[in-house]
Amino acid sequence: MVPTKRTSLCRASLRRVLTLACLMTILVAGPVAANPTVKSLKNKKGFTWISKSSANCNYYFEAGTPGERDFQKISDQMEKSRANVEKLLGGSFPGKTESFIVDSNARMKELVGSAGNASPLVP
Repeated sequence: MVPTKRTSLCRASLRRVLTLACLMTILVAGPVAANPTVKSLKNKKGFTWISKSSANCNYYFEAGTPGERDFQKISDQMEKSRANVEKLLGGSFPGKTESFIVDSNARMKELVGSAGNASPLVP
């Protein structure tokens, strides 16, 4: 199959989402005063979250976004990424990773105040 422009855009979009999700897995390190809490993000005005879970992660995403469309791919990749991180670190870590998946840097900025790829959360 020859990749089309649409296929390439979908893959690029999925890569952005997966990059965000993987970085969140790695960066959720612990309390920092300036970081948002899971509760504050779940209750953020202007966002209506759909939530789903996998074995080691809780996911929050908006309806009609790549996060909803590609949930299974994202979930599978997050579980693989977590297993790789745990293998690299030589052990497991407790709790679930909280992943808020947005479809653009603009939405990320609305959510956490900056348009980066990931932001650590305070449980």
